[in-house]
Amino acid sequence: MNHLKSLAKTLSISAALLAGLTGSALAQDSYIPNLQNSFVGWCAGQSYSAKVCKCAVSQAAVQIPATAMASFLAAADSQDQGQITAALSTSVGVSTVQILTTCSATSSGSGSGGMLNGLFGN
Repeated sequence: MNHLKSLAKTLSISAALLAGLTGSALAQDSYIPNLQNSFVGWCAGQSYSAKVCKCAVSQAAVQIPATAMASFLAAADSQDQGQITAALSTSVGVSTVQILTTCSATSSGSGSGGMLNGLFGN
């Protein structure tokens, strides 16, 4: 019986440790200021309003890990149209477009679809 208690305690400690180690790779409540500023600058460059960009950066921080967002922004800020299209086709790109669409729809009087209009000529 003591072996079962010991095993259960070891497993719970291992699970807590694993959760702590992997938690740093997951999305956070907010990004560091530099990443927030980069996202908002990129977002505004896509013709979205400040209100939409602020909404989107808050939502993205909860859904998308910082390292993944930083990589996405680096590719999306490229001057190479192929690299931009590739960035948008990643799961981070798709999530970002969904977040921007949702924030645009819920923000009255906001700019919408700048990034998509540029890519698809709408």
